[in-house]
Parts: sequence; C-alpha cells; structure tokens
Amino acid sequence: MTGRVGANRIRPDVRQNIIDRTPFEQIPTLIEHIDNLDLGSLLESKERARTLEIKDILDFYSFFKKVLEYAKEEDGLNYPITFSMEFPPSETNLPCFVGRLISRSPFSPNGTKEKAGRFMGEYEDPDYPGELLQEFLFRQQNMVEITIWAKTNKVANELASWLENKFFEYLWAFQWAGFAHPIEWIGRGSDQYQLVREQDMYGTPFTFKVITGKIVVKRVTALRKFAFSLGLITENS
Repeated sequence: MTGRVGANRIRPDVRQNIIDRTPFEQIPTLIEHIDNLDLGSLLESKERARTLEIKDILDFYSFFKKVLEYAKEEDGLNYPITFSMEFPPSETNLPCFVGRLISRSPFSPNGTKEKAGRFMGEYEDPDYPGELLQEFLFRQQNMVEITIWAKTNKVANELASWLENKFFEYLWAFQWAGFAHPIEWIGRGSDQYQLVREQDMYGTPFTFKVITGKIVVKRVTALRKFAFSLGLITENS
C-alpha cells in the first residue's frame, strides 16, 4: 500500500484501543493502515461531535463517500468512483454506488426499543437567563442499502468484492469519525438487472445497519406548563 505522511495522526490511546479490539491475525495490516493514513484527507473537519452518538444518516453517506474516494486512490483503482442517493444514476456516471434508506426504527439494544429519549443534561438558556433547557438523545437504527450499479455484471461484481474488503479495512475509521456504534454489515444481496433509458444496468446490493442520533432540546418551563394543563402535576410540584 502506498502510504501517506500527514499531520493528522490518531491519538495513541485511540490507536491502541482499535488494536486491542482487532483479531490477532489482522493486527499487522491494521497497524499499517492506521500509521500511514492521513485522516485529514477523509474528514472535512478535525472537530469531533460533542457526543459520539450525534450523527445522522447524511453524515454516514458523506463519510462513506470519502472512504471510497480515499481507498480508490490508495489502491490505484481503474474504475471511477461516484456516489449518489438518486436512482437510476446517469449512465454517464457508471459505475456508481447508490445509497438508499430501507427503514428506520428506534434503537434496540438487547432487543428493547428506546422509545423515549435518553436524558443528556440540563443547562441555562444563554439567551434567556433563568430559563432551563433539557437535552434528550433519540437514537435510531437505520437499515441502509448501498448498491453498486455498472454497465456489466462483471464490473459490478468486481467492485462488490472490492467494497467488501474495503469495508472491513476501514470500519474503524467510522468510529474515529464519531459513529459511536460500529457500522454493521448485514449482508450482500442477489445481483440485480435494470434496463434504464435503453442502458443495461447491473447491480449488487449491500445492506448495513447504521446507528444515528438526534438531539431534541426542550424548555423546562414549557414542559411544566404542558404537564400542569394535563393535570399531571400541581402548582406546588
């Protein structure tokens, strides 16, 4: 692999944590990737999320695209890499990785859905002194399909095999970028065929589970007023 030397190194503690969670036989290859990867080429900003769980599905698509572009350059891949959320992709952009959201539901750790938001903290509203704000984190599990579309089945399958390898090689980068829960590879689906604008399109789909989060800010006085109107609390509560 052609290495890069850059200033944006991974912190030593993060590096060791990644290595500790890696199967023994994969450690030499992983160390080479970690030590030679300039993460600044993958991230638009070095700023981490305030909490690792506050990432939405658009963040996943954006970072997925950056990883593809970086891996293509590192591997010297001959095929062009384009990423889209629209189908059908333009025949002039083939081959193309197309992402779509299959389903979204409350995060279900241990099989129990998190239907209520997780309380994250309370603080004073900087614009209205004396008013308190509360933050709640709502986590969601997203089933995302990434399909590789190409003009021939051969190219689609070659890129599918390449994507499988790259996903496992760069899985750690998603966690470093702020996805607190590992991206889960659900599986590879059956090959597909579409005839679009007289152009043959062959597709190979992959399904991933991506955990995202959304912060909801609630004003305490508004919550109390609403609860009082429903008779859930009294004036002295």
